[in-house]
Amino acid sequence: MFNVMMEYMSEGTLVDENRKHGGRINEPLIGYYAKQIAQGLEYLHSRGIAHCDIKGQNILLGKTGAKIADFGCARWIDQADRDVGATEPIGGTPMFMAPEVARGGEQGRPGDIWSMGCTIIEMATGRSAWTNATNAASLLYQIAFSGESPEIPKFLSRFCDKFADKHS
Repeated sequence: MFNVMMEYMSEGTLVDENRKHGGRINEPLIGYYAKQIAQGLEYLHSRGIAHCDIKGQNILLGKTGAKIADFGCARWIDQADRDVGATEPIGGTPMFMAPEVARGGEQGRPGDIWSMGCTIIEMATGRSAWTNATNAASLLYQIAFSGESPEIPKFLSRFCDKFADKHS
């Protein structure tokens, strides 16, 4: 038997927050949420866990701020140190995957940070970082092999632009 205690996050998700703000969260609020997501990822990564599906739908908001949710794709970062057995299949949402993950490579810290960059673009624009995606298979191929990065919105400040460019 397991007892699971969960905090009630009354404000919904980042996607809901985007809708409340007409599709664009303002930059100071993006910074506030990005800092909390980064702190959550730092906590997970320091304990050997990669989330593998960071996106607006998986960031819950409440009175205490933003929290990472939905650990269905999470995995140990260094499986060699774990008694896991077979390699796990790739998991996550294609439009938030890093190129190395889309190519079938290791899911870990860099992939989570890439996904966070895509999530920042999602907060700023109210839509996917890959606006021209028509289906998951062609998008995965584009991410994996085109060498392209998502377009960073021109209206973001230089600081936010530099951050997104390094991480998306």
